[in-house]
Amino acid sequence: MKPQPKTNESISIRGLFGRVMTRVLLAWIALTVFSLLAVRILAPELIWPGGMIAVVSGVISVCALIPGMSLGTAEMVVECQLSRQQRIKRSLLFMVGAVAAMIIRVIGTVALLVVCRYEMVLPLETIVLFVCGWYLVLTGLEVHWLSGQAKNLNADTSASSPVAQDALADGTNF
Repeated sequence: MKPQPKTNESISIRGLFGRVMTRVLLAWIALTVFSLLAVRILAPELIWPGGMIAVVSGVISVCALIPGMSLGTAEMVVECQLSRQQRIKRSLLFMVGAVAAMIIRVIGTVALLVVCRYEMVLPLETIVLFVCGWYLVLTGLEVHWLSGQAKNLNADTSASSPVAQDALADGTNF
């Protein structure tokens, strides 16, 4: 049985992106330590390039989530107390933040790949392995946690308010 949120619970876009940023940073630190230990054991000559790519990938992760944290400054109460227009506005703010995060992540990763290609004396396959590996792992975690937090935007409060005042005639409530 799924727990029902309280009707006075507040949800903010900034808080959602902040929680995701915290999780991504913690996962990134743990994965960086683990990957550098693995690289040190398996290929010690790749410590510096691998560490630099890991650090820059983490910076890209943080920069990607900043727009989402700056969007929704006002807290909005859960679903049953918002009008349809307020719910649409909140969802659009969340989508703008998520899309901005993905665009920044792609641009940052391509820039990192280009810089590493021209500055590092490593085979292209090694550079692509490190850069794309970090991209896939961090993006996967970010998307997973953003989608999990997006569920909070559409909290089911039907027990306290079966149909909102601005619901359509057939009972559909966006």
